Amino acid sequence: MPGRAVQRGMHRLPRLRPLLGLVLLLALASVAVIACDSKTTPPPSGPASGHPSTLSGTSWVVTAIGGVKTPPETQPTIAFNATRTSGSSGCNSFGGSYRYDPSTGVLQLDQLFMTQIACAEGARNQVEAAFTRSLVPSAVVSFAADGQLVLEGPAGTRLDLALVGPTVTD
Repeated sequence: MPGRAVQRGMHRLPRLRPLLGLVLLLALASVAVIACDSKTTPPPSGPASGHPSTLSGTSWVVTAIGGVKTPPETQPTIAFNATRTSGSSGCNSFGGSYRYDPSTGVLQLDQLFMTQIACAEGARNQVEAAFTRSLVPSAVVSFAADGQLVLEGPAGTRLDLALVGPTVTD
């Protein structure tokens, strides 16, 4: 009577179809969530005040200087590890030490140095000059409404930065 056993099992299949549909729907939803997971480093989180909790372990690209967008091919960069900062101003490299207080957002840059390579390209030279004027020894760090990091110095200097990933310096 093997045929009867198969027939008894077949009549249960229609009752399992709604359950199989639910399982399939949950599996597809899980795949969609995993597929949407970004592989980029999330920006440092901060308290309600809008200051990041840390800068350590992050790298940034300057998207605007004093409200003026920087052309993609000339964008300065800045990276932070536990106590040091480094980056490119467009033509030249810079570095130094820093201190950051997340409760106030105050960033203190110390012992900054920069190479002195001449910039032959006019646009790159203009961006570098504006960046070096805006890279002041003391700035307040906060998040803009669009999620970008903002460094605001005395006398209205401002740098807007977008996260590009984890720090690539030691």
